[in-house]
Amino acid sequence: MKKQILALFASLILVFCLAGCGAASAPKTQANVSYGGGAAEEQAENRGQAADEAGGIHDGETEIPSAAGESGAPVADKIIYSAYAEIETRDFDASVAGVYSLITRYGGFLETSSVTGNDYYASRSSRSASFVIRIPSQHFEALTGSLTELGNVPYSSTSAQNITARYNDTQSRLDAYEIEYDRLLSMLEQAKTVEEMLAIEQRLSDVRYSIQSLSDTISGWDSLISYSTVELRLDEVVEYTEEPLETGNYWEEVGAAFSATLKGLGRFFKNLLKAVIAVSPILVVLAAAAAVVLLALRPFRRGRKGKP
Repeated sequence: MKKQILALFASLILVFCLAGCGAASAPKTQANVSYGGGAAEEQAENRGQAADEAGGIHDGETEIPSAAGESGAPVADKIIYSAYAEIETRDFDASVAGVYSLITRYGGFLETSSVTGNDYYASRSSRSASFVIRIPSQHFEALTGSLTELGNVPYSSTSAQNITARYNDTQSRLDAYEIEYDRLLSMLEQAKTVEEMLAIEQRLSDVRYSIQSLSDTISGWDSLISYSTVELRLDEVVEYTEEPLETGNYWEEVGAAFSATLKGLGRFFKNLLKAVIAVSPILVVLAAAAAVVLLALRPFRRGRKGKP
């Protein structure tokens, strides 16, 4: 009897234990299901955000590009290079030929050129020329470094203008106008009244003008960026301009000034002799005419002296 009671009591304890385990396991399963559902919603939201970022966000009439389009390779800066140089030469013709040789060497082209003083009556030392050269920007430094081949370069300057911000802003405005233009065309097809058509056509005309203006601006910048501008002034001289002596020695500076004065006097008398030789035929003719006049007047002078 006691054994039966103990067996029954043990069976009841086992049943209560199994019931408790089942009750504990039920909430745990529910918690797992709830967590899984929340994760699915979060993943769906993430997929929706990813789709928006991939396709761009549409807001009324403006389409904002996605961040993925901006994460590509960095765009190079838009820089316009230009240079100006004054060149002295003793061989004018050779230096002019050298300019064309540099243009050919670096793949550029001559935009404008002019030569003055190259006439029959002008002195050879007064000739000068000016050139405006367009050169590929990748050869800009090479060309400016080769200017000493043409002669002495007493003055030169270079500049680099970074227009990246202005360029990008103008390009963005152009893109916006092109999008608006396409939408206006679509609206024009759907217009139902004459007033709507006239209003849309007026706006189309304004947008078309803006697109053309901005396109011309960008095209001009592209040309200046791709081909740098180099301006040259070429002067024919007898002697090159000497650089100022910076030795800090007073007597050396005095000696250099005295030497420069002597050279100036030498050039003066040289030019004076050249001028005398140049006008000597005229002087000979004038001297001959004066001699004839004096010989013709000589008898009259003698007659006056013989009278009482």
